[in-house]
Amino acid sequence: MSTAAEDLAEVPDALFSEGTRSDSNPKRPTESAFAFADRVRQPYFERERRWYEDAFGHYPAGADRSDLRARFRSSDDFQHGAAAWELYVHELWRLLGWTLQPHPETPDGKRRDFLAERDDDRFILECAVDNGSQRQAGEERRWAELWEAFKLLTIPNHRVMVHRRSIGANALSAGALLAEAQRTLDTLPPGRRAIVLRVETDDGWQFHLEASPGGPLAGVVSCTFGGAMSMERRLYNPIRNRVKEKSKRSSRLEVPFVLALQIVNPMPIVEKDGAVRQALMGTMTQVLGLDLTTSGLRQNNDGPWVQGGRPRGRGLSAVLLHQGRLLGQSLPVLHHHPEPARPLLIEGLPFEQIRYDLADPGFEVHEEATADWNKVFGLPLEWPGPDDCFEGINTDAPILAPRFWSPTATDDRI
Repeated sequence: MSTAAEDLAEVPDALFSEGTRSDSNPKRPTESAFAFADRVRQPYFERERRWYEDAFGHYPAGADRSDLRARFRSSDDFQHGAAAWELYVHELWRLLGWTLQPHPETPDGKRRDFLAERDDDRFILECAVDNGSQRQAGEERRWAELWEAFKLLTIPNHRVMVHRRSIGANALSAGALLAEAQRTLDTLPPGRRAIVLRVETDDGWQFHLEASPGGPLAGVVSCTFGGAMSMERRLYNPIRNRVKEKSKRSSRLEVPFVLALQIVNPMPIVEKDGAVRQALMGTMTQVLGLDLTTSGLRQNNDGPWVQGGRPRGRGLSAVLLHQGRLLGQSLPVLHHHPEPARPLLIEGLPFEQIRYDLADPGFEVHEEATADWNKVFGLPLEWPGPDDCFEGINTDAPILAPRFWSPTATDDRI
């Protein structure tokens, strides 16, 4: 079977390549997100490619469009994910009847992502993908390259356990580490236990490979994980860090300012009751009385919107928060600052909206969404289905034959 790199060619002013797609396999551990999306054949992903091409066609022409295309096609998953989110946000607001001007000049001296305008309403819209998830994705990709190499070890008499403690900021030479571990294994007598490779670097790598007598598990390479991030950091920091970062100098803006934040962390913070409120308004600690029974709750000063009972970060009017697949199954949720410098007073938005009370950080008012995600985007409810992502792989079920695709092609089956 030929590879996508052999059969696909880049198309000027299009996001995806055109050519005969013949590889229907799932994403490989070391494959970039864009490389996978560009080569995979299945109709499920073909529909996604079509959507992104259509959305890209609605993005204003010029240098900003060229920059977005370059970032979307990047082999860096951080850049690709951020560009995909920016394109999603632009298309979402366009469908709601807004005109978005990319990277306008603002009084704070920053070029924010969009100036959104509709009739007499105007606001600044900034797109972001959470820092923690981006960093974690990069770490896991660097580790995947090493893991694929370690699985190539020749170990007839031993079992090798990889003890992973932390992942560094820079990639390591997988080939050199594999060769070093193999040399030690080749001289290790059967029945002996030993550390065959130890790595500790200044930029954060810390792991070692331990060989033990194999028995029935001879030849097996497995892994243990350590240094896990605390539950609180994993749950709240993806929101806190970005809200704090994007709020800097936002008090100088003259119109409402909305942060559109995409959470790719698999922990379900958006659906977890009260989690987003605590990320924005501060966590709560139980207060014990003299008899060691709970006498109440105390708000901690760890929320970016409240400090000592007083509002902070008031330049940010609201956070439009979304988690999971960019298009699939849900719209973002709009969280309003309790006392913003410039409130977002816009009627007719379809999102679920949540409002907070500065005097009672544990209180929140919900306004239900007025439209479903598929209605807003004009897509079938089962989109990008109805077939599964990899329907027909490793089964006798029929799948579509390799086909030619270009951004302007039409096919009712897709």
